[in-house]
Amino acid sequence: IGDYQAIHLSALNEKCRVLGVDFRVTNIDEAVMYVLSHHEKLKGKYICFSNSHTAVLSRENKDYQDVQNGAAYVFADGMPVVWQQKKNGFAMAERVAGPDFMETMFRASMNGSVTHYFYGSTPENIEQLGVKLPESYPGIIIKGMYSPPFRPVTKEEDEEDIKRINESGADIVWVGLGAPKQ
Repeated sequence: IGDYQAIHLSALNEKCRVLGVDFRVTNIDEAVMYVLSHHEKLKGKYICFSNSHTAVLSRENKDYQDVQNGAAYVFADGMPVVWQQKKNGFAMAERVAGPDFMETMFRASMNGSVTHYFYGSTPENIEQLGVKLPESYPGIIIKGMYSPPFRPVTKEEDEEDIKRINESGADIVWVGLGAPKQ
């Protein structure tokens, strides 16, 4: 309706277990709108975007499965997972890919309603992100960016990273380290 979009919001209640991982059954718009409107409630929690590769890793590694299922939400970031959801009776299941979720969230937060922090990738990519995001999404608020070293971090470095992120006051922390390290 005009500049507004109406979507069905199920509060992401429906789950479908695939290879031991409890995926939420949803779509991009519903997932973004829910996170956007509940970001305060979600502080201190994490969301996973899991594809068939990470679901198989979860099935083979109980600790990794516990990490996946410990998330506030696990979204299907791969069509094989969505196909399994549909096979299990969830006809409205859709893929919620991490990059698509990010793009939709960035567009939805151009009004400054939520702030962002980026942790991961290379220093060059982080620097480019710092330039390109404000160009592509005017009004987006970035509270910080950091590229950790490509080696295991020390306890002191980890504590400093946590302190830096917490002091930034960002609402959403985007972690890009790759699976299963992430």
